[in-house]
Amino acid sequence: TADGPILYQSTDDEIRITPVELEWPFRDQLRLVWSGRKESSGDSIRKHADDVAKVSAAEVEAFSKLSDGIADAADLATFRGLLQEHNERLSRILGMDPNPWAPDFPGTIKPLGAWGGDFFLAASDEDPKAVAKWFKDKGFGTQFAWKELILED
Repeated sequence: TADGPILYQSTDDEIRITPVELEWPFRDQLRLVWSGRKESSGDSIRKHADDVAKVSAAEVEAFSKLSDGIADAADLATFRGLLQEHNERLSRILGMDPNPWAPDFPGTIKPLGAWGGDFFLAASDEDPKAVAKWFKDKGFGTQFAWKELILED
């Protein structure tokens, strides 16, 4: 029922849904790329349920702060740094490679969904047209500029 982007947090005591504005001035530097495989988010969640159950309250709080920072990032360098830290933390917990698709990408890749495949977010300082060509040349034909998929007021 949300009218826009949200941050979602579920604890033992409550579910928190916080609307956010993604006013990133670097939106043109973001691409959503189809990985070429379809995975079930439900299966991925079930597969990693034991790993996630072991996450400490302090780690959950660290992820919450990272999510807040990502939503509020004022520049691409900060955004990419926070994405990278989020990837590294989650990669350690899940025992998964955060970027099996394009490890030589000149930027940062963030798996979306339940890290099972589908789409990933790519952020780069490179020219957006060059990034689109880079992905196409690597075989990722289905890709979108942020503004092609995300509705903005």
